[in-house]
Amino acid sequence: VHIQNGSLILRDGGAWPLTMEQGFGSIFTITNGGNKQLAFDYNGNLGIGTTTPTAKLEVNGTTKFDGAATFAAGQSVTGNVSASGQLTSTVATGTPPLSVASTTQVTNLNASQLGGLTSSAFALLSGGNSFVGNQSVTGNLFTTGSIGVGTATPSFPLQVSGLDATTTGIQARVTNTSTTSNSFALFAATAGTGFTAVGTLMAGDAVGSGPLGVAGGYFGTFTSHPVGIVTGNVERMRITGSGLVGIGTTTPDGELGVDAGSSTNTALAIERGAIRVVGAGAGTSTPAFVHVINTGIGGNICANTSFTITDNPLTNGDPNAILFVTASANHYTGSETPSALMVIYDEAGACGIAGRWLIYRTDGAALVDGARINVLVIKP
Repeated sequence: VHIQNGSLILRDGGAWPLTMEQGFGSIFTITNGGNKQLAFDYNGNLGIGTTTPTAKLEVNGTTKFDGAATFAAGQSVTGNVSASGQLTSTVATGTPPLSVASTTQVTNLNASQLGGLTSSAFALLSGGNSFVGNQSVTGNLFTTGSIGVGTATPSFPLQVSGLDATTTGIQARVTNTSTTSNSFALFAATAGTGFTAVGTLMAGDAVGSGPLGVAGGYFGTFTSHPVGIVTGNVERMRITGSGLVGIGTTTPDGELGVDAGSSTNTALAIERGAIRVVGAGAGTSTPAFVHVINTGIGGNICANTSFTITDNPLTNGDPNAILFVTASANHYTGSETPSALMVIYDEAGACGIAGRWLIYRTDGAALVDGARINVLVIKP
């Protein structure tokens, strides 16, 4: 043992294996064979392999822990960390045990198993992933590309493709199990934006809180736009935004408008059954009605009992209306000879009321008051 110039020198024979000396930047250093191996500075920092430690412990070289190394909360590791064993985290559930800055890319997460799964079971950030079995996603799923079901090369944002020869076929289904308040299951599509957007839908309603008012299914638009039926990409029928139905026409001027496209085509063909006008009866305002004969109505200033004046809002004031009446008087009592009936429009009210249609017997005989005549009206 030798003290020289404030330094403690340990000497073994002719060698100088260990020297403890006080330097200008350190309280003391330990030198072995002329190389400084350990240094304490005036800030209480310990350096191994360096004489200028910048932390409480700074090691310049490889460090080995045979036991556990514990880091206090909020501490960080700068640089590379290599472990031949396990890195174990004891943080509470819900706290990420490994946090990587959002601007940092993990180029190689080298592990044979992660959570019991091999590393090949994890999705690649750059794409090209193939999933086997059922997958579960919690939250929103966003993609800027296309989704293909049954196809790896979808041509549309969502494309379902496959070969299915079963009776159910390939289905895309939406199910709503609610049985109270509202229960809608629908497919909806919106094109455009703002006030010009067109919204279409095909929906099922289990409780009747939709536009039908009863449980059922419906399709159409939820904006004030028409809906049409097309074949061969050609419109065949349209329901306008106001509810008018057009067949062969885009501008129906009635509840139902039919345009056969040609004067030689058939616009309406009925193979079996009859046309029934609901509500038709004596004196009704329906297009088919029963006229009760009253030869004295309107004062009958012509004093002629062979005609009767009609009263129907579809014919009153319309000289262009077309009236079909029974060919023979259905008031035949058996004591008279049936005669043909004709109609004429009384524009000036020469025989009673202006703007009314008259029905009269062509033979000039008197009509029987209270008897009935069937009338069918067609508006040109």
